Amino acid sequence: MKNKGLAFVGYAILLAGILLIGYAIGTFGKTITIEVNTSREASDASDESQSVKGDDNQEYIADTEYKSINILSSSAVTYDFSSGGYKLLKNSTTEYSTGAFNLLVTALVTIEKLGPEYSFAVGNELSILPNEVNLAGLQKGDSLSMTMMLDALLVAGGADAAYTMAVTTARAVAGDPAMDDRLAIASFVSMMNTYKKSLSMNSTNFVNPDGSYDLHQTTTAADICKCAIKAMSVTEIMNAVSKKAVTHTFNNGRQVTFKSNNKLLDSSYTAQYFNYANGMLYWQLSDTVNCLIATASIKGSETVSVLLGGEKINDVYTDAIELFYPTLQKAVLN
Repeated sequence: MKNKGLAFVGYAILLAGILLIGYAIGTFGKTITIEVNTSREASDASDESQSVKGDDNQEYIADTEYKSINILSSSAVTYDFSSGGYKLLKNSTTEYSTGAFNLLVTALVTIEKLGPEYSFAVGNELSILPNEVNLAGLQKGDSLSMTMMLDALLVAGGADAAYTMAVTTARAVAGDPAMDDRLAIASFVSMMNTYKKSLSMNSTNFVNPDGSYDLHQTTTAADICKCAIKAMSVTEIMNAVSKKAVTHTFNNGRQVTFKSNNKLLDSSYTAQYFNYANGMLYWQLSDTVNCLIATASIKGSETVSVLLGGEKINDVYTDAIELFYPTLQKAVLN
């Protein structure tokens, strides 16, 4: 009987082992849901490759100081350079038309390919501009330095500047000064789409250099933030996007003034002005879809926020200013 009892125990242990192995095999390869920790420790550990997505793309992840902020914009991302991490994500992977965000990428690609000392001659590319686009007022025969062209592009938001930069860059890269205008635009857009890959902007697609509407031209707040982070390291771009207005005299004596529509930079807009703001871009996709890339700095601390889908113009500015405070206040107190 004793031997039979021991045998029974042995079989029981063997059976339990088999069941445990079977459970492990059945579990392996399945998706395991882990609750996201939204505490300060989890946020500070984030980096530029972070990808956070909730059910139905409604993630709302905020570091401690940001949790009480009521975000009015449909999508938002905030990045704090002092801690090197994302501090807030709200619907960060929702797709939008790119709009004037293309201008920032056009600037980045052009500087990368041509360098900051390159000069531009405005030519026939103005004849193929899309209809109903914002213009800086460039004319055929104008000669502009890189600084002037960046101001025409990023201060005035000119599609004419975008097309001249695109055609000039494509011809220079190809070593073909006679390249057809439309082929040059296509070549430059290809460069833009190659550039986006270098920043892991995986949800973005470009079709033109100026952001005029196209069904296949989309981006997200998460991707725009990656690009804005890169742009903040380029002195020439930050010099341009920080200007409220600037006047240039071209080679032919013609004088042109470029004005920014970024109200964060203009003290005449009492509710939207912010003294420590230093760029970047505001644009509308429609009357009820307002968008803003906003940067600010104080005492060496920098922050950038991307706000998309504000129902009212003031929504994105209100969000930007509220999102500036946690980083900037910390810098002042330290």
